[in-house]
Amino acid sequence: MGRKTEILSLIIVLSLVGYGYTYIQVSSAIQDLDIEISDFRLEGISIFPPSADIVFIFVVNNPSGYDLDLSVEAAMFYGDTLITPIDVSDTIRAYGRSTFEVPVHITSGVLGIFMETSDPQFTMEGRVTITYRIFGIVPVVFTRTGIF
Repeated sequence: MGRKTEILSLIIVLSLVGYGYTYIQVSSAIQDLDIEISDFRLEGISIFPPSADIVFIFVVNNPSGYDLDLSVEAAMFYGDTLITPIDVSDTIRAYGRSTFEVPVHITSGVLGIFMETSDPQFTMEGRVTITYRIFGIVPVVFTRTGIF
């Protein structure tokens, strides 16, 4: 009975150490992620009522060796003006760039604000959750809330 308990205890300790090590490695990898709006394209324009459909293209650079699951629940702002809510889930490939698109319907009020400047400044406010699964099973979850 004592030998089985020792083996079980050793397995539990090694599992916890492995989880802690992976947690630290993934945490470091997440700090190196770079998420940005890389481009946008016009999908359609309506004259009456004045509006446009725009697709914002986000790029995530992942220099780590971990495939990560990304979930974004946020709101996109142009200055103080709310543009659109964002709800995206995607996988960020290891050692590469991943892109995801956010379609937006913009009304005449927001279009007027866009026309006032030649250098649009967008921000996002909300929650970004990144998940890595050890052995594809045990989740290691990191959440960041704030303005991006």
